[in-house]
Amino acid sequence: MAVKTKGVDDLSSVYLIFGNEDLLLERALRRLRDRIAEVADLDFNYEAFDGETADASAVVAAANTLPFASERRLVIVRGVDRMSAAGQAVLAEYARDPAPTACLVLVATKIRKDAKLYKAVQALGGVFEYTAPKKSEYPSWVVDLFRTKGRSMTGDGAAALVRAVGRDLRRLEIEAEKIIAYAGERTQL
Repeated sequence: MAVKTKGVDDLSSVYLIFGNEDLLLERALRRLRDRIAEVADLDFNYEAFDGETADASAVVAAANTLPFASERRLVIVRGVDRMSAAGQAVLAEYARDPAPTACLVLVATKIRKDAKLYKAVQALGGVFEYTAPKKSEYPSWVVDLFRTKGRSMTGDGAAALVRAVGRDLRRLEIEAEKIIAYAGERTQL
């Protein structure tokens, strides 16, 4: 599932993105960051926290801080699933009435769907799960990867790449970059 790409006005005030695939989580974060950068100077309006060590009240304070000379602030908490239950409860309470000038992005590997934090963010429509493709879907994922880079690869070529590299998405992307660099200007690989 992907984050909407319309305009900045349709951004949620709180997102919970989670999943077992780091590459997909990083891409989702990059898309959100790029969208917010359209209306915010992130040099002054960006804060990041580590969920394992962050104080939830400091996260909420950062999200409630008015943006400086911009429309929005971006606050990211990585590893929110490693935050204490009490800390997650504070964030869940914030999600019930978030600041409209902030975009709080909570990143987790796993989170229970019956957790207060999950339910609070889900009520805002900001929950997105990013999981690795099924074993049979890897070749089509590779074909899509090449397509996003302006190239095309056959299904057989993609299957051969998956067999050679394995099912590590980050490594598949690295090898795809090598193939593209080797191919030069050719668009069909």
